[in-house]
Amino acid sequence: MEYISSPCVTHLTGPGSVNQYTGLLLNSLLLAQCSVSPPEMWPTDYGDIAIQEGFPEYDFIIVGAGSAGCVLANRLSENPNWKILLLEAGGNPPVESNIPRLFSTIWHSKYDWNYHVEPSDQYSISSDNGNFWPRGKMFNGSSAMNGMLYIRGNDDDYNNWVALGNPTWDWDSVLPYFKKSEMNLNPEKTHAFGSFYHSTTGPQAVQLFNSNESINAVLIQAALEMGYEFLPDYNA
Repeated sequence: MEYISSPCVTHLTGPGSVNQYTGLLLNSLLLAQCSVSPPEMWPTDYGDIAIQEGFPEYDFIIVGAGSAGCVLANRLSENPNWKILLLEAGGNPPVESNIPRLFSTIWHSKYDWNYHVEPSDQYSISSDNGNFWPRGKMFNGSSAMNGMLYIRGNDDDYNNWVALGNPTWDWDSVLPYFKKSEMNLNPEKTHAFGSFYHSTTGPQAVQLFNSNESINAVLIQAALEMGYEFLPDYNA
């Protein structure tokens, strides 16, 4: 263990240098973990203070510190006269949540609500996970375990909410707010359709997934040959 505690490598040759370099590698990995998700990057938990006598009332109480809850709390806190309580059932997300390819390692953990959907003849299910429906039980919510995908939802869903009695939730009403929050980094998407669907001035950076893996092009070509239409931007 003495090698792990030493951040420097002495000038050795032979088998001894292997131990030194191995220790440096392990030390570097540990330091990298701290830089990926340091404790100070997450807000302080004021749970104990929130229930004390000195804080009996709040102007706003937000249930769930997912994407929407965090943004809403941040925007409301711009008014210094408002007291805002943001509630979250889980704690801070693990380091894996900041590494997109490791998102599935969070499934079935304490950071996951471990929900399962009801059987239906309207969809097919994976043989590996069955009807498992991962939902985040942590700060940042399900967004901390979705591989950094940005999906607005289908316009029919919003229009259906209006039909169910929720005015102003139709797609045409919510689209301006999606655009207000978005800073799209792909000009070909931003300027398509007269910039109707995307914006470059919001606080949330969004861009296409960059991948040079040839299998992606092969799968797309196979789908086209089978008659499927290629949809380059499903947020439009």
